Amino acid sequence: MIVGLPGGRYLTATKDLESLVGRRAEERVLHPVDGRVLIEAGKIITRSRIRELSQVDVDLAEMRTRSLSMG
Repeated sequence: MIVGLPGGRYLTATKDLESLVGRRAEERVLHPVDGRVLIEAGKIITRSRIRELSQVDVDLAEMRTRSLSMG
């Protein structure tokens, strides 16, 4: 079986983007759980956009909790 991952940067926490506020995303920023595009390549990363992405941190915390409870 071959598994392909969409090209782009997978966001592991919104703080990963804090230092990039005001810059254009060099590549697509992707959600780490489902791979959907959060910020398109070439778009400016704004502080308000990062606030909108706060759900990513919640999704990751929930995923970690579920994986620890299964093990």
